[in-house]
Amino acid sequence: MTVNENVLQNKHEILVVEDSLTQAQNLKHLLESCQFNVTLAGDGKQALEMIAVQAPDLVLTDIVMPVMNGYELCRQIKDDVSTQNIPVILLTSLTNPEDVLEGLACGADNFITKPFSDEYLLSHIEQILANRRLIKVERIRIGVEIIFGGKRRFITADQQQMLSLLLSTYEAAAQRNVELIRTQEELHTLNDHLEELVEERTNELQSQRDFAETLVNTAQAVILLLDPQGKIVHFNPYFAEISGYCLEEVQGQDWFTVFLPEVDQKRISDLFAQAIKGVPTIGNVNSIVCKNGSIRDFEWYDKTINDKNGLVTGLLAIGQDITEHRKGELKIQHLNQVLRAIRNVNQLIVREKDSYKLIQEACDIMVEFSGYLGAWIILTDSAGRFVQWVQAGLKEAIVETQEKLSRGIMPNCCQITEVNHEISLVSDRAKYCNGCPLADTKSECSCLRLQLNHGSKVFGYLGVMLESSLGVDEEELSLFTEMAGDVAFALYSIDQTREMAAGEESRALLEAQLRQSHKMEAIGQLAGGVAHDFNNMLQIINSNTEAAMSTLDPSNPVYENLKEILGAGVRSAKLTRQLLAFARKQTIMPQVLDLNEVVSSILKMLKRLIGENIDLKWQPTEEPCQVDMDPAQIDQILANLIVNARDSITGVGSITIRTEKTDFAQANELTSSDMISGKFILLAISDDGCGMSLETLGRIFEPFYSTKEPGKGTGLGLATVYGIIKQNEGYIHVDSQPQKGTTFRIYLPVCLSEKAVEETHKFKETAKGTETVLVVEDEPALLRICKLNLEKMGYRVLIASNPEEALKIAESCQDNIDLVLTDVIMPQMSGRDLYVKVKALRPAIKCLFMSGYTADIIAQNGILGSNTQYLQKPFSRSELADKLREVFQS
Repeated sequence: MTVNENVLQNKHEILVVEDSLTQAQNLKHLLESCQFNVTLAGDGKQALEMIAVQAPDLVLTDIVMPVMNGYELCRQIKDDVSTQNIPVILLTSLTNPEDVLEGLACGADNFITKPFSDEYLLSHIEQILANRRLIKVERIRIGVEIIFGGKRRFITADQQQMLSLLLSTYEAAAQRNVELIRTQEELHTLNDHLEELVEERTNELQSQRDFAETLVNTAQAVILLLDPQGKIVHFNPYFAEISGYCLEEVQGQDWFTVFLPEVDQKRISDLFAQAIKGVPTIGNVNSIVCKNGSIRDFEWYDKTINDKNGLVTGLLAIGQDITEHRKGELKIQHLNQVLRAIRNVNQLIVREKDSYKLIQEACDIMVEFSGYLGAWIILTDSAGRFVQWVQAGLKEAIVETQEKLSRGIMPNCCQITEVNHEISLVSDRAKYCNGCPLADTKSECSCLRLQLNHGSKVFGYLGVMLESSLGVDEEELSLFTEMAGDVAFALYSIDQTREMAAGEESRALLEAQLRQSHKMEAIGQLAGGVAHDFNNMLQIINSNTEAAMSTLDPSNPVYENLKEILGAGVRSAKLTRQLLAFARKQTIMPQVLDLNEVVSSILKMLKRLIGENIDLKWQPTEEPCQVDMDPAQIDQILANLIVNARDSITGVGSITIRTEKTDFAQANELTSSDMISGKFILLAISDDGCGMSLETLGRIFEPFYSTKEPGKGTGLGLATVYGIIKQNEGYIHVDSQPQKGTTFRIYLPVCLSEKAVEETHKFKETAKGTETVLVVEDEPALLRICKLNLEKMGYRVLIASNPEEALKIAESCQDNIDLVLTDVIMPQMSGRDLYVKVKALRPAIKCLFMSGYTADIIAQNGILGSNTQYLQKPFSRSELADKLREVFQS
């Protein structure tokens, strides 16, 4: 393209006014390529500001612009004397004749109608610039009044300007007319072809519609159309089949209230409102409620439907049923949680050695990690009886379940599991769980239960509750069985550890008891070994002292000395008895008696022992408490324990004596390792005194061990009690803690024999007699003093230093012999055998045994029965006198 060289002798300045940056740049590029200097303005106001700075040679302006349009820009240029000669070309797509008139009215120099060719534009610019000087020299203005479109216009313009506008308008019209003729010819040609295309397109559209309808009706996905208010317009047969509703039932109704669960309605309604506004909601997942009440899950993809004006007329949603897919995902997630729980339970087994904490933490793990809604474990004993239970996720049923289990009401499924030893699955709990303490807890869930056993040992039952929708398959059952097996193994391991520890403890206890037994046996052997000679010596000392005292006046100074000797002898005799009782070698004369009666008979004496500041409580059982025991030993036990209890109390306190019958049926109920099962009478003595430490408890039965101040105890009290109880085949157990008091529990074997009828004897005021007594004693000094004492009592006395001599006297004596007083153990023959032979010679003769030997040695020579009369050496003269009268009057 070229421009007249006369025009380009001087470069012209052209101001392009265009609000479209793209069109402005295109014009600038075109004009600069033809050697014009080009300046750009975005609107009329900016153009005026630029003209005020430097006037261009020509203004090329669009008409429709913001702030100030092309007409107003042109008018202001032409109204200003300084700029009225600047040519203005209007570029417009407007074709109304009024636009030409408006251009003339504002003083425009030319019109160029869009679209235009580059040559057309340049030729007009060249023409205007070439005529510019002529316009300046020959300036002729004319005025014309024009009525067009109902409006009267008076146009004043230069003759040349008006001519240019009319020519440009005519050119445009002529060009448009040529184009119109050409277009009409093309239109006739196209019209014929269009009819063919319309028919073809109509057939094509019908095919597409038929295909779309077939696609909608056969698609295996939900196709849903809603109006902007969420009302149901249409859905396909697939959704009708799934939901159970036909379109006619719900068409025009609110989608959210008909098909959505109440909990989802607001959320989905908000998402719908956003979708209607054009916000994409791809992949939204929600549930719908079918006509039968079942729940299905869908994933939705939606798109708004707009009319030709862009207004939203509805929402098209495509939904995919993902119910089974989600079930599968949830199932996989659940099984992974079960595996994680099994791992955690295995870790728990390694670190937890307390069975209660183990089962509680195991339940917590199953609920926390396994996706189970609840879990419980019931532990039972070897007989299947309830022991304890724990739970997780079932707090609302704790009280009722505990109460029913405590009454022995086990869940039905546990009983079924116990019979078939298989997993019990209960889905219809309303039918099968009637009466179960857990029947109403999470009743919508399914339950799995299995017996906890390892090998042949049963520990109880494990139960879990899980969502019914998850279903139970082989893998679920396998993992649950593994879980139950792990818990059972853990309980088995804890039991084994406990049994091993108990075995070690029992072994240590037995070793300690064995050492204690050996120690006590050694002391017993020592005591028994010296008892006979020591008692005989004491008998000689005490008897001779009494004889000497009987010959002196009490005012005699020697009398007091003898009295001290006798007191020391009596105390020595008591000490010997305590040693023998401790060593279980004391000679006893057991008889069947009621322990309650014995205790009741000495309560007054016991109250005097403890004083008024201590309350003595007596709580006997209502049942008879028969034992076969020497009553003197019961007195000795009570006296020792009551005195110890008294000494442990500072100030005011209380002591309680209690009896009851008990039965040790199983080894684990026994309080001592050497106890045997059977029926026992319990004698318990409790106090609220200072109590004892563990160290003291370990030594309380040691002889000569005492926590009392020097001079206030011999250290033989509890040792004596221990010996008496063991001698009578009983057991003793002590519970004590510092500042919490002490309880002694004594278990004595129940005696089933009938109680002997007690006889009352009235003794004469004097203990003297005139009967004939045969004294048999192998110790000369004892024989002499016995003879002396008996003669002083008025008896006629015959003496023998051995059994053979005694038999000769019994055979040869012509007078009556009323009683034989004999030692139990003597050379040649025992006292019992001697009495049998003498009685054969003299059937009416009576016998009184005496001995300084211990009970075990006497037992080797015949145990003294309950009807045998016996005196333990050393004895006093009065004891001998009273015993003789008792024998003679029996």
